[in-house]
Amino acid sequence: MYKLKMYEDDRYNPAYNVDVNELDELDKEKTANKLERSADLNFVRCKKELKKEITKKNGETVTVSKWVNYDLYGSLGFGHKIRHAITGFKTEHLVGSSDEDLYFVVSDARGLTGTQTQLTLYFDSPEQYERHCYVTVPNVVKESWGERNREALKALNDE
Repeated sequence: MYKLKMYEDDRYNPAYNVDVNELDELDKEKTANKLERSADLNFVRCKKELKKEITKKNGETVTVSKWVNYDLYGSLGFGHKIRHAITGFKTEHLVGSSDEDLYFVVSDARGLTGTQTQLTLYFDSPEQYERHCYVTVPNVVKESWGERNREALKALNDE
């Protein structure tokens, strides 16, 4: 008689479109990334409660809340490379130089990220900061940054 091959015997998992042996490697990589982030003093995982008021069909208003997590990478001090707040990628631009005007800079001195020290964050734009951190930036701040950013881009292109 022959043995019926069971799904568990198959090393291919169609849900992931990879071999089970490769999944082990992916898990190892994820674990390594987690360990690397935990050793990074300028990496912070933030948690924020989002609240939204919903009106039911009967006219009753109910507040619904949802917790969201997001990651942030801070940059080191003066003279170090600027680190993108979302990706953690270190750019060729330096903290404290005129290149800072290419970025929307947020300084968390109030400890909103849960750290004891000041965390300086560099985003591509105020809108990117709003989307990633679930906040609203006043239009006056956006306009002011836009003017500085345009001048910095013009100076960069003139070089």
